[in-house]
Amino acid sequence: IKRIQEGKSRVLTEQSIIVIQIIVDLILLTCLLHFAGGVENPFIIYYIFHLMIASILLPRRIAYMITSITLVLVALLAFMEYFGIVPHYSLEGFLTNGFYDDLNYLAGTGFVFVTTSYVVVYMTGTISSKLRKAEREYRLANIQLEEKDKIKDEYVHRLSHDIKGHVAAIKSCLDAASMFDSTEQIRKFDRLALERTEQLSEFIMNLLRITRLRMNKQSELTDFSLKTALEQVIDLNRVFADKKQILIQDELNDNGISFR
Repeated sequence: IKRIQEGKSRVLTEQSIIVIQIIVDLILLTCLLHFAGGVENPFIIYYIFHLMIASILLPRRIAYMITSITLVLVALLAFMEYFGIVPHYSLEGFLTNGFYDDLNYLAGTGFVFVTTSYVVVYMTGTISSKLRKAEREYRLANIQLEEKDKIKDEYVHRLSHDIKGHVAAIKSCLDAASMFDSTEQIRKFDRLALERTEQLSEFIMNLLRITRLRMNKQSELTDFSLKTALEQVIDLNRVFADKKQILIQDELNDNGISFR
């Protein structure tokens, strides 16, 4: 939770810095335009670039706030020059007749500028929002792929361990059989090796069936006996216990299960 709060705080700090930087740039641009023709200067279009940057880097509501501040600055510049509150500096050699005092020009240009500003912010914000959403989805998909790859590795590791256990048990039976001269002892370990071979074969068949079900996205439900499963586990480990001279005694019945 603390890490999430720190992340949110860092994002808010970054957004605050961006907002301050954009507002300062807008004020400087307004001052520069005032001394270079005011609303008659064609570089007034540069306001749009700031609005695009705001809609890309900031949330939509803040981008609309920046747009409103921009329009207020432009309106103040046009208003103050129109009523002579501040002097108008004409673009010498560019316009023969100034338009800063033409109310129809100001109204028409202002309408175009206002609608264009909000449309640009809306379109840029929409595109940026979709791109961020797609980026989040790709990041989430990548995390899910990594998780699935991890599960796959664990699955392969467990399968390898189980198969290795069967093979090791068969080898132990055969090694033990080679150590005895008694036909009865040899047959005993041969029988155990045969049983483990059959269990390994059954395990592989079950593995193939499970793999086929997973590939076809199917499921298969069946009842199984816990007692039988425990007996198989005990039998699988009895060879290793005998080899280490460990005696396993179990009592498996319908009333309860105990081991010694």
